[in-house]
Amino acid sequence: MRQSRFKRICVFCGSSQGKKRSYHDAAIELGNELVTRSIDLVYGGGSIGLMGLVSQAVFDGGRHVIGVIPKTLMTPEISGETVGEVRPVADMHQRKAEMARQSDAFIALPGGYGTLEELLEVITWAQLGIHHKPVGLLNVDGYYNSLLTFIDKAVEEGFINTSARRIIVMAPTAEELMDKLEEYVPYHDRVASKLNWEMGHLEVEIRGWVDAEAGFDWLDSGLLDGRHAAYAGKLIANLIVMGSGIIGRAMLQAYRKALDNANKTGVAHETINNIRRASKTMTEQEARQILGVSEQSTWEEIAQRYDNLFERNAKSGSFYLQSKVHRAKECLENVYQKNKQDGTPP
Repeated sequence: MRQSRFKRICVFCGSSQGKKRSYHDAAIELGNELVTRSIDLVYGGGSIGLMGLVSQAVFDGGRHVIGVIPKTLMTPEISGETVGEVRPVADMHQRKAEMARQSDAFIALPGGYGTLEELLEVITWAQLGIHHKPVGLLNVDGYYNSLLTFIDKAVEEGFINTSARRIIVMAPTAEELMDKLEEYVPYHDRVASKLNWEMGHLEVEIRGWVDAEAGFDWLDSGLLDGRHAAYAGKLIANLIVMGSGIIGRAMLQAYRKALDNANKTGVAHETINNIRRASKTMTEQEARQILGVSEQSTWEEIAQRYDNLFERNAKSGSFYLQSKVHRAKECLENVYQKNKQDGTPP
């Protein structure tokens, strides 16, 4: 039995078996490969199509299976019976977030609109730095050749960066794909967001508050408990780097209201302190890590590193990462200025 770096892998695939026998066989082969490597399965629930085949193979092999499925799709007439553990969620958005949160990597078998949407979303999340998890494409009988051709065309036309093209790990067989995923190293620098999935979900909520001003009334209603206040505080601490724009100001306002509500509803003093600690200014060590510079780096080297990272993130369209890099430079600039005034060598 092989030792894997992964504990659980999320598999996206069709709710039908397709017309070729090879798709049927590939789903079972993937399930058996996960069992061989002692990896548990996360999938979209149910027992129909390729989803049923891969989940049954993993379950029969003695591994844990987690089926995440919206409550409206849980009837046997729609999805069949889910094997293993069932985790009902409210909607499709929560389904994807929960599947991603539970998994260490992603694999797409052949499928239709839903499979393609799930695959492209986790690829986009990787590109944005929301996660560093490998994304695999099991290209059975060249099923995804047309998609790969499209992606290569997008690279050629300047809509996808060459580095982002490397996010996708592709192979024709389950064993070969798993070997590649085991060796995968994220293409992007470690300046990416470290927000966890729950904070990411709260970010969507807060952005919703910005778009719908009535959301701030909800913050005043006293319904915000300590857990959500803590998440709000940590989220705002990370996203406040967006500066003086409308979203930045609105998020700061949301954070302050979260603190107020937390106090009103009697949240423990420790929770409030945790929120405030989360919003503290970036430390010198964090700034050096983000820019990838050491204590021996000269200011000229730091400035050059900043320019390179800022330009790279500008090309990728990541305003958050641009802001984070800028904040790191400002932090180190303050450190160097203070050292200069104190007569301490930089």
